[in-house]
Amino acid sequence: MKILHIFIIFLISFSSIVYANDYDGKWKNNSIVEESYKKCMPLGDLERFGHPLIISNNKATMETLFGKFIGKVKRNKIFLQNNHGRINGKFSDNKLEISFTCETNACQVVYGACGPFVFEKFNK
Repeated sequence: MKILHIFIIFLISFSSIVYANDYDGKWKNNSIVEESYKKCMPLGDLERFGHPLIISNNKATMETLFGKFIGKVKRNKIFLQNNHGRINGKFSDNKLEISFTCETNACQVVYGACGPFVFEKFNK
C-alpha cells in the first residue's frame, strides 16, 4: 500500500513538471495591436513590457516599469509578484493571457485599467 502511495505521488509530481516545462522560453507582449489594449491607454503608446517574460523550469521572471516580477508556473497557470502587485495568467493555445492586481497608485495608473494582456511564445 505504501508503495502505491509513493508511486501516485511520484506520478503527480512528475506529470506537473513535464507539463509546466512545455511553457519554457521567452514570451513577448502582443497586446499593442489589440483593440481592447488601445482603449486603456491613458499614457499613450507607452511600452509597458520592454522585456520578455522568461520561463525556465517552472520559474518565471518579468521586468516591467516597476521592477522585476518573480513567480512560478503551475500546470497551465502563472503567478508572479513584487512590491507593486501581482500578475496572474493562464496559458492556452500557445498564448498567455495575464492581468495585474496593483497595490500601488503608480501601478494602477499604468496597468490597472488595462488588460488582460496577451503574450505569445517567441523563443525556446
